[in-house]
Amino acid sequence: PHRLRSRRRAGPFGIGTQGVEKVTTPSGSPRLHCVFYTPKIHWNTGNIGRTCLGFGAQLHLIEPLGFSLDEKQVRRAGLDYWESVNPTIYKDWDDFLEHGPQGQRLLFTKYGSESLLDVDFAAIPPEENIVLVFGNEECGLTDIKERIQDERLCGLPMLNTDIFRSFNLSTSASIALWEAYSQITRQARVPDGAK
Repeated sequence: PHRLRSRRRAGPFGIGTQGVEKVTTPSGSPRLHCVFYTPKIHWNTGNIGRTCLGFGAQLHLIEPLGFSLDEKQVRRAGLDYWESVNPTIYKDWDDFLEHGPQGQRLLFTKYGSESLLDVDFAAIPPEENIVLVFGNEECGLTDIKERIQDERLCGLPMLNTDIFRSFNLSTSASIALWEAYSQITRQARVPDGAK
């Protein structure tokens, strides 16, 4: 059997990974938050956990989960990073609303009235968290559809919708995280006089 091995290098990575900006609030806590509502497939959660770690984002999981976080498949999908991911767990949607991160909350659904292409993350004040919420692999956010009507519902642009239903959950979350991270850090790289 093939064993996954850490590919960590002792020295620095390539120049493309250097000079990376951390996206934090003025207090230094993570500003980007990725929320999975009742995820069913362990690979997706492991994958997004690893992605959150790479972007300095906090992962939040809303129960019930379709798997145990102790399963080796979750750890394998997150590789040797899973212990550092440290997701925050909520017992249900109400628990998340009460105790989860506050700030600009975007709920992703293919029925969203706003496109990710039109979201201006760089315009969100730096003291506000950016909370990206994704439904599960089976039914998205339909379990709470009536409760989220007043929320900011966002969709990912898709082509070939006559045959294409949706992106994979961890892929969708990665796309949105990258877009938020990219916009915010690009703005931070522009010299003050050029803004």
